[in-house]
Amino acid sequence: MVDEIAWNKAQEAERQQHTMDQKQAIEHYRKSYAQYFEHLGVTTDLSGRVVAEIGPADVPGLFYCVGTEKCFVVEPMPSDILPTLGIKVRKTKAETIDYSKIDEVWLFNVLQHVQDPDKLVAKVKKAKRVRWFEPVEQGTDACHLHNLTHAMFEEWFGMSNRYVAKPDVVAFHTAPCSYGVYDNLW
Repeated sequence: MVDEIAWNKAQEAERQQHTMDQKQAIEHYRKSYAQYFEHLGVTTDLSGRVVAEIGPADVPGLFYCVGTEKCFVVEPMPSDILPTLGIKVRKTKAETIDYSKIDEVWLFNVLQHVQDPDKLVAKVKKAKRVRWFEPVEQGTDACHLHNLTHAMFEEWFGMSNRYVAKPDVVAFHTAPCSYGVYDNLW
């Protein structure tokens, strides 16, 4: 966990990295979400389901889906683009939400940005399902407060699939990643 001051500074530093206009952002993120959805078996028709996507910055994966009336994004510092996309936005820290009545939570490239990854993961595991695609062993910097590892995902979810970016695939990260699906069997 990091303190509030460090977290706020990191959020501001990250926001400075997002300089695309709406059209550029929509096209850029389309490639990333296509990879996430393929690896995680996401169907893009979410009709009747409640999906919470945590911290998508500019363009959420929910934007590329249909049937999102019950879905929402949790983003404490939304960009100017995010509120224009027709997806509900809860402007709060993800650690403050009750996920016990949520069908799915999506964690895509966000855990290194939150204030307390352990607390957030404990909370989202109360949802029926959690899907994640997160960079690991990336180190820390002004924007990325936590150095995530496969061991952390194995501890949190009991598994950690490994993804290594291919040189010709630039849509996501050059860092190795952990991805998977956790089903809460309550």
